[in-house]
Amino acid sequence: MKSSWLLFVVAALGSCGPGGPGAKEPPRPPPGQLGDACTSSTTAFDQGTCGPGLRCYTQIPGGYCTSVGSCRGGTLFDAVLPAELCGKGCLADSDCRSTEGYVCDAQWKVCAPPAFAAPKAPVCSAPALARKAFAKSVPLSTAKSGANTFDPTVAIDRAGDLIAAYAVGVPIAGNNVALAKATVGANELSIVDQDHALTFEHANKIDPSLATDRTGKLYLVWLGFDGGLAGENMQVLLSTSDDGVTWSKPVVASDSATDCGGKPHCISNPTVAIGPDRAALKSDVIYVFYQSQVSGGIRATHSNDGGGSFSQSVPVGPGFLADAEVTSSGKLHVVYVAAGAGSKLGDAGNGVYYTNSSDGGASFVAPVRISSENESVPVYFSSPQVVVDVPRRLLYAVYPQGSADGKWEIILATSKDGGVTWSRGGVNDDSPCASHMLPSAALDPATGKVHVIWVENRSGAGQVAYSACNTGGEKCGKNEAVSDTAFASFGFGRNSAKWLGDAIDVVVDSKRKQLHAVWTQTISDNGTITSRVYTAAAKLK
Repeated sequence: MKSSWLLFVVAALGSCGPGGPGAKEPPRPPPGQLGDACTSSTTAFDQGTCGPGLRCYTQIPGGYCTSVGSCRGGTLFDAVLPAELCGKGCLADSDCRSTEGYVCDAQWKVCAPPAFAAPKAPVCSAPALARKAFAKSVPLSTAKSGANTFDPTVAIDRAGDLIAAYAVGVPIAGNNVALAKATVGANELSIVDQDHALTFEHANKIDPSLATDRTGKLYLVWLGFDGGLAGENMQVLLSTSDDGVTWSKPVVASDSATDCGGKPHCISNPTVAIGPDRAALKSDVIYVFYQSQVSGGIRATHSNDGGGSFSQSVPVGPGFLADAEVTSSGKLHVVYVAAGAGSKLGDAGNGVYYTNSSDGGASFVAPVRISSENESVPVYFSSPQVVVDVPRRLLYAVYPQGSADGKWEIILATSKDGGVTWSRGGVNDDSPCASHMLPSAALDPATGKVHVIWVENRSGAGQVAYSACNTGGEKCGKNEAVSDTAFASFGFGRNSAKWLGDAIDVVVDSKRKQLHAVWTQTISDNGTITSRVYTAAAKLK
């Protein structure tokens, strides 16, 4: 989310201004039309110098006059970062602002910078998966939370309840993104708390991540910022709770001096991991990871005082999205996805990497590539995860692979030598036509099975799928459905009411032998497509 804001200043010339009494104002340029260059006097996504009904999107070269979610005289298309936008139609690059680097996108036939438009979702016709292991889907969020909800994260608290946090709102629309949570009673598998707003500082709060310590205490981190699309005053915040209802005053977990330097859009994609302190195993360390546009790549901070204060950040690797797990010995394992010099969606320059820290997050070893050298990875839809099986001395990483055509497969990689070498195998069992993305995995420590869920569209409609993979990752079971209704829409546009989010989540409740899945699903709410957070549970075998 690099920022390239332009300042537009209108200087009105009065009768006493330059040119002397009676001097005429110079003619003003006509308002920008769809696809034209534009400027704005603010960093907000406002009209600027565009014509009526259009907004100036200033984060691409020269600005771009567009509208969000509706289109008159143009073509709606999914953009990788901002939203579902209206673009100027085209047949060739010459129809666009080619001197500024704009091209005619081959799939959407709209003028845009290279790699700015997301791919169109492939249309496939395989049979929809049958639902077997999972019980009926239950909505965790409703219209009471807000217009749309996305990016759920879950944890099992000390009472055995499932706590889910998620983001609310449309980030591109302005200061309306907040956090909410729901609680599912583990004994009755019923919702006992829903649409519970979490009111913290900052106008916008997105990208939540939940974890628990050894006592079951909850730790929630998120990205807070002001100014809507302007992305001002960005910080990663952390709050704790004993019951999921009352939360502590947030503490800043990011290193603003190093990783922001007063710049907007400086950090993104936070995640939290908690585990024993390698130097004092009876105590826990809280680790927070995020991407920094200023410092470059994934950065990590840590707290040795229960989240009261955090260290300066250290570099982890040149990545975009990270996931981490701490083992009982205090060793910290991390996987992340990195973008190459080519397409940000998928090319062989992108890759998934593994690294670790044995000194409490003070430093990280040189990364090892998990994905093969010729394997493409769709960066923005990858959400790679690491799973550690300590008793069996196995490391796992799950991620999607595929190029910019949207035909992506779920991969489970396994290391039997501590992350030095990795083998790879497929998880989805359909032909390579559909898009499979946003995987999440959890280990059943009793059996060694790795349970994987993901979002896909093999039948032409969106759904959440599931597979159980045997110890060692050599074989994954027949795929089945998690969600029990088809999505109202399926696409790759971000930050809109149709957005499927950046992540889903799955967790194992070993005590009750249950598997909980949580995801974002699009629904039709009185004819309007929006997103809701759902959950479903399965009995472990």
